[in-house]
Amino acid sequence: TNLGWRSLLNGRPEDAIAAYQKSLKTHPQSADAYLGMGIALKSLGFIDHAKDAIQQALELNPHLSSALIHLGYLYADGHIGHSDPKTALRLFTQASHLGDPFASIALLDLQSRSRPQS
Repeated sequence: TNLGWRSLLNGRPEDAIAAYQKSLKTHPQSADAYLGMGIALKSLGFIDHAKDAIQQALELNPHLSSALIHLGYLYADGHIGHSDPKTALRLFTQASHLGDPFASIALLDLQSRSRPQS
């Protein structure tokens, strides 16, 4: 999983996917590997597969706040057919209740998107 994160940080999502696949063969219950896989897939434009991977991460660990935030952004950004700010708000709020400091940033970002532009 660490190799996958390093690959993502170095802008190599294909290498990250390969690392996560290898990790999942030996650790099929790794929520972190599924989350990383989802992030890598999203960066390559495979949104449906990214959503599935992130949801799998949450099934394995419902308290994985970073997965809630990444899934929330898929909804907020309209990657899943249309923008769904209510679902994004629910996911960001859930992550916030888990104590994730990035959830507050995501909530502020979502609020700013809903304000009319002047």
